[in-house]
Amino acid sequence: MIFRAGLAAALILCAAAASAQTPQAAVEWVAIRHADKAGEYEFSVEIDYPRFHGAKFAEVNDAYRRDAQAAEAEALEAFAEQRDDEYFRGWETLQRGSAAQIGAHAVGVRLLVWAYTGGAHGNGGTLCSLVDLRTGKFAAPGDVFSGADWRAKLLPRVDSGLRRLFKTKPGFSDSVPREELLEALKADTRFCWGETALTIVFDPYEVGPYAHGTYEVVLPYANLAALLRKDGPVKLGR
Repeated sequence: MIFRAGLAAALILCAAAASAQTPQAAVEWVAIRHADKAGEYEFSVEIDYPRFHGAKFAEVNDAYRRDAQAAEAEALEAFAEQRDDEYFRGWETLQRGSAAQIGAHAVGVRLLVWAYTGGAHGNGGTLCSLVDLRTGKFAAPGDVFSGADWRAKLLPRVDSGLRRLFKTKPGFSDSVPREELLEALKADTRFCWGETALTIVFDPYEVGPYAHGTYEVVLPYANLAALLRKDGPVKLGR
């Protein structure tokens, strides 16, 4: 069974270099920082979120800001409630990310969210999104791929990639049932858009044990050319 844990959707963006021929999207970063202690145990919050330059990115910027502030508020509230608890053993909320400019039309954002709230180990995962630089809006995978059946066409490639990964990092089973995999591909945040390839990410516990970490199926855009929309934000060679 695939289980995608609910994560505080604080979106973090760090710039990645684009080619000299491709103008970069102008982005600045806002940092949220908190540090405190309860006895000998520490509490910290480190959240970075992006602000794209330009009025057309207002909706995207508001989403990043709201989600970052929601994660901040959640952590502060929890610490206030637990700091005097005899079982409090520290709290850390850490959110980092990276971004890749894809040609002239899009920026892919990959977000790493991690938190320790007590127990044997922390937990976290990956959240990804795509910003269309032409519109200033978020773009969904359906805006990139053509046809209503794009998930079904993508599925064999993801299935094959997972099977290869399971040979060196065994999952819960040798393969993921087709219907479960199709359902998993409905999660837009699983699609991490890089400069030259799409990575489909499965967080710890989704298809394998925590100790094996993240499972990542890398699909070069060159191998997906037949599925890409001609008018979409992700284009080959541009």
